[in-house]
Amino acid sequence: MVPCEICEAPIYRPPSESFRRFCSNACSAKARTGKPSARKIGETASLGKSGFRPDIGHFVRSRWEANYARYLKATGSTYEYEPHRFTIRLADGSDHCYTPDFLVDGSHYVEVKGWMRADRRQADVIEAARTQLPLPLMLVHTLEYRQIERDRAAEIPTWEYSGDPTPELPKRICPICGKQVKSIFLKTTYCSRACFGASTRKPKETKACTICGATFDVAPWQATKMFCSRACKVTSQRGVVPAHTPRGGTMPEAQRRKISTTKTGQGHNPHSEATKSKIRESNRKTWEARMATDEGREQHGAKIRAGLSHRSP
Repeated sequence: MVPCEICEAPIYRPPSESFRRFCSNACSAKARTGKPSARKIGETASLGKSGFRPDIGHFVRSRWEANYARYLKATGSTYEYEPHRFTIRLADGSDHCYTPDFLVDGSHYVEVKGWMRADRRQADVIEAARTQLPLPLMLVHTLEYRQIERDRAAEIPTWEYSGDPTPELPKRICPICGKQVKSIFLKTTYCSRACFGASTRKPKETKACTICGATFDVAPWQATKMFCSRACKVTSQRGVVPAHTPRGGTMPEAQRRKISTTKTGQGHNPHSEATKSKIRESNRKTWEARMATDEGREQHGAKIRAGLSHRSP
């Protein structure tokens, strides 16, 4: 048992931890910075686990990854965070999507792994990645990380320890609805997908119906729309106004007569006697052509035997 150098609390120090001098992270931070926390500058402190770190300028998935990125910066190494994704084949024949944490100096990958699961799944992934990646893979496990922490943590003011307070992200306001954006990614501008869609959506255009003169809204992809309802569209095509509109209402008789007169001149019914005579003549020729073939006569006989009334035009 040895006393803590800050608060003099007794410390149990096994032989493997002969370097230990403080009873807690708070005392260790106080010895380095004069404050009982490693959060020396409030705006540069980081999230508890995953999140954006302002001092390194990108998102990380754990506190250990953030500290290792600080270590690389302090040593003058260049790195990229999760730049590549690979599909590797495991020993059991299954495929696994694997993303190394860091590409350091363009020469090798680094995986920061604080602990392994008991089912050896992660160990199998690391072993397969070491043989299948195009560049060498280095694993930073607990012993390697603790060694880096002992050697470099005192030189890096923003080094994170477990138990450090969680900082506040910069407040961002959604330009559409005015709510606060809660995403941990600083590039996120809108609070939701709905607001993002509203920002890219073009406004509707107001048009006047060419038949009845009523106004209606038109979406950008409906720029060629000319009528407010199907009733007006039918009127423009046939000159006849349906008694019931598609919207469930009934068009006034005076308006029907007005539109029909405007379209056809005198409210003329396009199905006149001459038109009906042409239709009858066309049906008669079709009947004669059908009955001139054996197949047509057999079909006609089958309909009669089935009790279907059918007579020639």
